[in-house]
Order: sequence, then C-alpha cells, then structure tokens
Amino acid sequence: MVKGFVFDVDGTLVNSNSRHVECWQKAFELVGVSVGKDKIKGLIGKGAWQIVDEVLGSDVEKEKKIKVIEEHTRNFEKVIGEVKAFPGLFELFQEIKKRGLLIALATSTKAQFVEDYLKRFKIKSLVEAYTTVEEVTRHKPHPEVLLKAAEKINLKAEEAIAVGDSVWDIQAGRRGGFKVVALLSGGISKEVLMKEKPDWLFKDLIDLKENLELLLKRGNGKKPVFENQ
Repeated sequence: MVKGFVFDVDGTLVNSNSRHVECWQKAFELVGVSVGKDKIKGLIGKGAWQIVDEVLGSDVEKEKKIKVIEEHTRNFEKVIGEVKAFPGLFELFQEIKKRGLLIALATSTKAQFVEDYLKRFKIKSLVEAYTTVEEVTRHKPHPEVLLKAAEKINLKAEEAIAVGDSVWDIQAGRRGGFKVVALLSGGISKEVLMKEKPDWLFKDLIDLKENLELLLKRGNGKKPVFENQ
C-alpha cells in the first residue's frame, strides 16, 4: 500500500537545472576547462563528485576537484534567489497531505539550498524529512539517498512512490524498489525518460496532481502500473 512520496528537488520541484548548469560551467572555467551545456545537463542529478569525475577524469588531483565543487556552490549561492518553484508545488503537497500520506525529499543538492526552498515556497510544514548529498556516500543512480529519505519517514521502498525528472532519478528509484514517477519538467525528453521504464510519466506537478487519484489506485492495486502517457 502506498503510504508516501519521496521527491527529488532540482528539476522536479524547482526550476533550478539551468542555473546549476551555468554555475557548473563557470566553476570548470575557473580551472581552465570549457564544458558544453548539454554535457553538464546530462549529469545534473548526480552528486558533485560524480560530475567533476566525469568531466575532469578520475585521475585529476583531489584539490582541483574540490576547487571546482566549492566554486559551483559559491556561484549557486548568488543565484538561488532566482530559482522558482514549479507551478502547482504547494497545491500538490497539500493534496498529498489531505490524503494522509507522507512526504520526504531526496536530493543531490546541499541542505542549505533545500532549507531555502522549504521556507521560501512555504512547504516546510508539509515535508516530514529530507536527505541531501551530505548524508550519503553513494549518489544517484545508486538508491541510497532515496532509501535514507524513506527510512526517515518510517517507510519501506515498496510503500513509497519516488518522483524525479532525470534518468538518474528513475534508475535510483527502480534499483531501490520504489514505484517511480518521471516528470518532464527537468527538460529531459520523453523518449530518453521512457527508455528507463518509469511506472508513470507526467508533464509536471500540475499533471501529477490531476492524476493523483488514478496513480494511487493503480499504485495500491495488483495490476501493472506502467503507463506510457
């Protein structure tokens, strides 16, 4: 039986992906590396160390990688105020809570940024717990961050629906044993996301809310829940 949701944050709840891409580009430029937007866009959702490893290579000295990661954080701190919640966020969370379900967040971003979103978008009282990049040693597509978030609200993976916008979110959810909702809000194409076989695919948070009743019925049922929308 579905008892709650575990949501990704960047690209799922807030429109931060493009800002993260820009901040990573500037961070890599600091060490003399030019990286295209598409390259970084495809890595958003993974942990910071994974991103620098894939761009710089695993054999690059640790100090250089730390410099890039710290520069990305400084860059994002300057623009976080420009990040907006996707339409329908508050209303979706309200509807989930009305149904007596729990909400946790599982993200590859930092706690300081999550706290900003919780307060600024007035959803802090609707979220029971969150797990961030600082709390895990293995990052998406490994399911650790999702499993820890579910554990914080006393749910087993099979009792929760994981919601995300990236390939890495879908892979992490499936590997962790969750039912998985994929959203198109992060800018990843439907074709790319569908290759990962999420259980559901919706346009955005508004679309998810409008289909919440059906989703929960299917999620609690015995029939296959995969829907190619």
